[in-house]
Amino acid sequence: MNEVVNCLSENIPIQAQGKCEQRNIFEILIRAAIQKDSIENTTKVLKNVPTSNDIRYHLEKYSDLVTLEDSLNKASRPKTFES
Repeated sequence: MNEVVNCLSENIPIQAQGKCEQRNIFEILIRAAIQKDSIENTTKVLKNVPTSNDIRYHLEKYSDLVTLEDSLNKASRPKTFES
C-alpha cells in the first residue's frame, strides 16, 4: 500500500493539514476501495484518522475531473529509469 500512496502523493497534490494530511486521505481511500467499503465506515473503523466529512471536503476541491483523470493516468504508468 505504501507504494500506491507514494505514487498518488507524487502525482495528485491535495492541500491538507493537521490530522487530514494527504497521506491519510490516500490511505483511507485505498483501504475503502480494497475493502469495498464507504469512506464513512472506513473512517469509523480506523483510529486517529480524519472524519469522512474532512475527506469529502478535500475531494470536492477537484472540480476539474479531466485534469484529475490525467493525473491518475500519469500515476498509473510504469516509471522509466534513466541509465
